Amino acid sequence: MSDHIKPLVENSIAAMALVELDALVGDPEGPYAALARRALQSVAALPRQYGLMASVFARALDRLRHTVKVSTGNTKLARAALLAHPYAVIEPNDDDRRAVVCVGTICLAPVSTPAAVGEAIREARQARA
Repeated sequence: MSDHIKPLVENSIAAMALVELDALVGDPEGPYAALARRALQSVAALPRQYGLMASVFARALDRLRHTVKVSTGNTKLARAALLAHPYAVIEPNDDDRRAVVCVGTICLAPVSTPAAVGEAIREARQARA
């Protein structure tokens, strides 16, 4: 009981879920992202021991920095968002004609075509950088 076991894969997956929750909640304080960072920091020394198996840790770190939220009720626009960005978090809503792309607290104007979703995601990511 005195050993604090910190499983790399489980903490990495939990961190990814927390990052997505943070994107969906949209709290400017980022409470879930902070928890995700702590989960990853707790296992930061382990990836060297895991080799290729540490890829889930790398993906969690990347997701922490690059998550985009897309709110839409349109499945074609949601699919376009996932194709345009691997870390797009889809927030279902009742608008089946448009999508709104957000990064952090920055949201762009609604778009209504798959190509426009991809462009909005690129624009939002540049605004964050």
